[in-house]
Amino acid sequence: MPAVGILLMVVGTLIYMASDRVTPDEDDWFIRVSGMVGNETEIHMEEFRGLNTSVFSMALEGTGEDGEKHDYRGTPLMELLVGQGLYENATGVAVRAADGYSRSFSISELDEGILLVYEKDGKELKGRSEGGDGPIRLIVSQEHAGTFNAQYSVKWVSEVVVS
Repeated sequence: MPAVGILLMVVGTLIYMASDRVTPDEDDWFIRVSGMVGNETEIHMEEFRGLNTSVFSMALEGTGEDGEKHDYRGTPLMELLVGQGLYENATGVAVRAADGYSRSFSISELDEGILLVYEKDGKELKGRSEGGDGPIRLIVSQEHAGTFNAQYSVKWVSEVVVS
């Protein structure tokens, strides 16, 4: 019986590695926006950088973060969704990472403090292959998430699904 369990673990690992959760090449990175939006699309990095972006000063507190304020460049998640034709009856959104990790929010929770960012202190976020948390990362302000807001972050954002 233990051999069957090991075999199932190996097969499961191989299936996971072959799935679409494998990290895309950072040069070709994109975010897939799907679900209850009028324009399901893939937004590639060059296009993402060209969105209406702003700089937000924010501290991330929690595991692996320094707790100091940094300047992040990006766009509020809600603004991105409205730009893709967010349906009026949409109720939630899930932000997923290339490794399968995700965070969900209700549409009513989305405000200026939930951001998709690609720069920190004027430098582009390093990709996963470089040990970074980009090229695109979801960050949530302390005003929205509380003191330990880093736990709401999603590194390597690859998909946004609206329900």
